[in-house]
Amino acid sequence: MGISREQVVETAVRLLDEVGLEGLTLRRLAAELDVQAPALYWHVRNKRELLDLMAEAIVATTRPKALGRPAHGQPWWEWLAERSRAGRRALLAHRDGALVAAGNRPTAAALPGIEQVLAELVAVGFPPAEAL
Repeated sequence: MGISREQVVETAVRLLDEVGLEGLTLRRLAAELDVQAPALYWHVRNKRELLDLMAEAIVATTRPKALGRPAHGQPWWEWLAERSRAGRRALLAHRDGALVAAGNRPTAAALPGIEQVLAELVAVGFPPAEAL
């Protein structure tokens, strides 16, 4: 039976919680999934891409509530602070979660959320460069 990219990422996040970033290797991840290490390369190009996907998965736990638009009349700074606190909670919920996220590059799936924040800040008067 094959594995999916989602299984690879979920297992990597679980393994991160167990052994930390230093203990997370592609070889160990493959063993956990009961496959040979080269099989992982069907799903991720390299460990850097895996870490980017893991960061996205960790932060995604905050999306249902925190990714919404500001409530009517809610100041932008309160909305942004809520989003930041939710992201912090997500990172702290995983061993070395902040280390994983600190080195990540946004994936294509993360871009709409980033663009939403920028659009909201521009809508309240920030110049685009300042919003960024």
